[in-house]
Parts: sequence; structure tokens; C-alpha cells
Amino acid sequence: MTSTAGTGCRSGNGRDFQYDLNGIWNNSISSLTTLSCRPELWDAPDTADFHQEYQQATSYVGDAMDDRASSIAML
Repeated sequence: MTSTAGTGCRSGNGRDFQYDLNGIWNNSISSLTTLSCRPELWDAPDTADFHQEYQQATSYVGDAMDDRASSIAML
């Protein structure tokens, strides 16, 4: 999945945007690639419940979030 926004992430100001992972992307994320934002994966829709923040691209999101993300926020 590729996601783009109208503006880039603004460093240091908190959450820039968020969305739910619907359809085939719900509970199917195992790795991340990011160009400018720090992604945050959430276990439930609407960025609720358990979450994990990532500082950079990662080939494996870890056992705690592998195939569990239902929403994502970009910081």
C-alpha cells in the first residue's frame, strides 16, 4: 500500500494525519517504508488500543504488531 498526503509531516508538532486500514490492509502489515514521517501502528480502528511507534523504515514491525494493525498515524 502506498499512502500520500497533500503536505509532508511537520517535525515536532504531533500527529499530522491518521486513517483506518480497511479491506485487505486491515491486520496485514508486516513491514514499513517511510520517506519523511514517523509511522505509528495501532491495534484498533480510530488509533485506539495498543500501538507501536517507528522511527524509520523497518523490514519487520515486530511480534507485537505483525499482522495486527487496524489504523495508522503519521507523526
